[in-house]
Formats: sequence, structure tokens, C-alpha cells
Amino acid sequence: MSFAQSTNFGDHGDVQLLGTVSEFGFVKKIVFPQGYAFIIPDSGGEDIFIGSTTIEQSKIDPFVEGIRISYRVIKIKERLRAIDLKLIKGVNYPNGDFCTGTQCNDGIFFEPLFPNPNQWINGMLKWYNPEKGYGFVTFEENIRDVLLTKQVFATLPGVNENTRVENLSVKVKIIACRKPGMFQVKAISLK
Repeated sequence: MSFAQSTNFGDHGDVQLLGTVSEFGFVKKIVFPQGYAFIIPDSGGEDIFIGSTTIEQSKIDPFVEGIRISYRVIKIKERLRAIDLKLIKGVNYPNGDFCTGTQCNDGIFFEPLFPNPNQWINGMLKWYNPEKGYGFVTFEENIRDVLLTKQVFATLPGVNENTRVENLSVKVKIIACRKPGMFQVKAISLK
């Protein structure tokens, strides 16, 4: 069986396996709702694309920005893609919870995307649309917006849940969602 057949990439033309050993890197960016991501390779060079199916097949949970993984690289239609993802233990979530920025066994310092889920973080309610039933909170130190559901928004004191809100200073607690790499607000308060 050829590599292209065994990996089930469908009718993509030539599929090339680049190298015979795993490479290492950090998950850089996860794009929602499509569910794909990119890796910053340790070796440098261009970011490596990770398809949503590859993420699901990895069973890495939670699959979030900043985790360190090993992977193999294939090339499909001149585009590099990661396959065979594996979480590098001892770097991510060393205490079994969100990493608090500790130095791990192998000496690599891991700075988490978000701190402990029980800690309040200052942010900006970018917007909330009552017709859609959701909004987003953004943070100065993180490039990622975090989902704010209607149920959590309704707990915000002094704000009518049927009103569109933009650019409001808030404090929030963040939790990981079931969808890999996505976070949502679990508690919100005015700053």
C-alpha cells in the first residue's frame, strides 16, 4: 500500500513524506470555526499546516495554542502539512492542569495561553450581540479572542442581556471548550 493510500488524503495528487523522523514544534495558531492550526517548527522555516482531521485523530486533549508536539511532515500540492501528532509530555500542563508557567523536567519553560482557570484575568469585551447570543473578550497579552456565551453574559451585573455591547472593560475566568483549542468565558465581572 502506498503512503497516499494509507493516509486517506483523497484525490490530492502526489503526496510526499518529507524525512523519516519526527520533528518538533509548538502549536501557534488555531483557526475557528474551521478547526485547523499551524505549528512553529523548532528547526525554523515556514509554519506547518495541521488539518482538522489530523487534530481530531491525534486525540490530544485539550489541543491548544502553545503546546509542544512532535509530528511528521508531508507535502501535498506544494503545501507542507503535519501528520502523526503527539503531545510532548513534561512541557505541557506539568501538574495535569493548565500550566502556570513553570520550568519543566526537560528545562523548557512553557508559558501558557491562559493561566489557571480559577484566576481572574483583565480583558476587554470586544462585542456582544444579543441576536447571535454570543460575543468575544480580547486580551492585551494574548492574540486570541475568547468566546462569551449568552448564559455567562446574562450574569454580568448592570448590563441588559438584550443590548449590544462593545469595548467594555471586564474581568473573566477562562475554561477550555470541548472543541480542541477553543476557550470560553466561564465567569465575568465588571473591571
